Amino acid sequence: MNKIFMVLSFLLVSTVLADASDSAFVSFVKGKVYVSSASKGKAKWKQIKKGDVINSGDTIKTGNGSMATLIYKESEFKIQPNSDLVIESLYKKNTDGKVKVEKGSAWFKIKNLGGSKFFSNTPVSVAAVRGTAFATTYSPKEKRSMNCVCEGSVEIQGKEVIRKGTGGMVVGGKPEIGKTSYKDLISKIENNGKTSVVAMPAFKDYVTKFPEMKSCLSCHTPKGWTWKGVAKDDKYGN
Repeated sequence: MNKIFMVLSFLLVSTVLADASDSAFVSFVKGKVYVSSASKGKAKWKQIKKGDVINSGDTIKTGNGSMATLIYKESEFKIQPNSDLVIESLYKKNTDGKVKVEKGSAWFKIKNLGGSKFFSNTPVSVAAVRGTAFATTYSPKEKRSMNCVCEGSVEIQGKEVIRKGTGGMVVGGKPEIGKTSYKDLISKIENNGKTSVVAMPAFKDYVTKFPEMKSCLSCHTPKGWTWKGVAKDDKYGN
């Protein structure tokens, strides 16, 4: 009887651990952030807190000045203010990871993909990576999607590869991809032995033209200029 109980207990614990390993968890929350769970038919929005579990099919919604960070297999998903992010699938063996930015902005640092891919989509674009750090933004009014790459490379629309220090823009699902270099917009500076990556004055004009890119300021502090209403990132904010 004891042996049977031990076997059943082991199987139960193994199942719980397996389920947990296929879920993301909330490591940081600022302000009001909500989740609509696929397992509950996405009928209700529930305010999330640090430590909550997020599963494939869930949708995350952030309010004004609100942010959240999800951790999954050492990967980071950082959801910016006024954003809607759908976790379509979390990557695992023989399964690609897919998210959809329906509004606003999210930043991703992807690790441990194994043989899988990771896709960050919007209503007008598809971005595929195999391990990198990048952001995806989407402005519903303009039907404009933008991807900027911090590390590695991102393939947009299955044809254009955007590399570190550059960005790609898709408007209305058109095949043309606008490319941008951030060389004179984002720069590294040394101050008292500390390295910071800051937003140069030229970036202010860029944000004025493309307001959704203000999400970059959560990590890259403006140098020589200011921008109101920026929520600082818990880990990378300068």
